Amino acid sequence: MKKNKYIIIILTTTIILICLFLWCEKRNDKIFIHNNEINKSEDLNNINVYLNVLNKNYSLIIPEGATVLDTMNISKNNNFSFKGKEYPSLGFFVEEINGVKGENGKYWIYYINEQQAEVGVSKYIVKNGDIISWKLK
Repeated sequence: MKKNKYIIIILTTTIILICLFLWCEKRNDKIFIHNNEINKSEDLNNINVYLNVLNKNYSLIIPEGATVLDTMNISKNNNFSFKGKEYPSLGFFVEEINGVKGENGKYWIYYINEQQAEVGVSKYIVKNGDIISWKLK
């Protein structure tokens, strides 16, 4: 009887460890960028986008489904920096790019393919080939 109890304990522990391992593996298959969750899988497509600011151009390959804010966070690996503030009802507001602050009544405004954006950086989903331009106005 003791032997059966010992086997049940070992089997239960093994099953729990396998489940825990699979759960951890599943969590590792996700990339978390800002507040958006983008699944990393074989069928995920990457897209090409371009970021222009202060006469500097950045060519980036990003996961499909990323926002402008996600793209900017990814750009931090390419000598790009920015600072801003999250507003609960408005989203993320960019206050500084590459050390240049918006001041004296000027603010950082972003454009998508030369058209002023109609939504915030944390809301616009970037499309393949988009050119994101930042201008201090």
